[in-house]
Amino acid sequence: MEGSVYRNPRDGKSWRLQWDEPGVGKRRRRTKVFRGTKRDAEKLLRDILSSIDKEQYVEKDKQALGVYLRSWLADVVKITNQPTTYNGYWYKCKHIWDRDISALPIQQVTTAHLQAVVAELVAQGLAHRSVSHFIAVMRNALNVAVENNILVNNPASKVKKPVVSDEEDAVPLAEIVWQQDAVKKFLEVGVGAPYFDAYCLIMHTGLRRGELCGLRWSAVDLDNRMLRVSRTRYSKYGGGSYGSIPKSKTSRRDLEITEKCVQILRRIQETQHLYRMDNPGTWPQDAYVICRPTGQPMRPDNLDEQFLKLIRKHGLPHTTLHRLRHLHGTMLNEQGFGLKDLSQRMGHSSVSFTHDRYIHVRPGANSEKLKGLDDLL
Repeated sequence: MEGSVYRNPRDGKSWRLQWDEPGVGKRRRRTKVFRGTKRDAEKLLRDILSSIDKEQYVEKDKQALGVYLRSWLADVVKITNQPTTYNGYWYKCKHIWDRDISALPIQQVTTAHLQAVVAELVAQGLAHRSVSHFIAVMRNALNVAVENNILVNNPASKVKKPVVSDEEDAVPLAEIVWQQDAVKKFLEVGVGAPYFDAYCLIMHTGLRRGELCGLRWSAVDLDNRMLRVSRTRYSKYGGGSYGSIPKSKTSRRDLEITEKCVQILRRIQETQHLYRMDNPGTWPQDAYVICRPTGQPMRPDNLDEQFLKLIRKHGLPHTTLHRLRHLHGTMLNEQGFGLKDLSQRMGHSSVSFTHDRYIHVRPGANSEKLKGLDDLL
């Protein structure tokens, strides 16, 4: 790669350095004004050309880290990801915007700066998983800065994750999946509670709450005991919800359902028939299986709120609505359901993820198998 140094025609005193910078397609002609001796100007040009050859050259950029993150979110994340991913990344970037580091020029940001932010988040009591996600978002964002020749190296690549605390690591089993006595009690005391049928459907199908709220009757075949997952709903920050296709191809799937699940769905149909009579002319032609009494779609977050109220009211072990999905996978595993089939049913991209995250061993699940050990010994 070659360049040249010549007297700046504007003032006749400084030197102008000129070189071609490789890029996508045509090369870009770059120039730089230098004040000093010609020998120093030539040395600077050699250093620049050497750094370009080593892919270590970047133009001086004064934009602040906070400004860069906003443009990255708008120009990259928003157009290449689902809105939920964008919203999640936005909230992680807020940890930067809320601090002085936001005004620091991006080329002056160091690993120590970002590690200090991590230390503050840990001190504030932010969960290990949330802090780790923040680090991942920063690595993702600053990798793009490296690719665009704004940074030579990614300062977030060497940021250390915090150690999982004993409190976070020691999650009671009841908070992961209910034991069978808790399941039985829930099915008894929950009858008649708001959206109880929705909770039962999650236990019977393993659907995500968004998938359940996005399920329309046109995707349900009661006669053949099948339903198709092809849409999902997401809660909007600030209120409301919106529909979209699932994030991955594996999430779009057909599910076989049980006869008891069909009975639940028929019960919902009967209830919605009464709602339709109360809202003539406004009830949607292809209604949602889980919806408001007016036929309008349900915000997934509302199901969580009502579910927590229900289990607190009846003193059930603490869990979350999403963990009913874990319960579904665990119960099928206990019934001998094949791991590959279970992974497909859950809409996962890999069998290992299903095994590691969704298969839990409940107390007593292997008691019958263990009886055989006494015979052998």
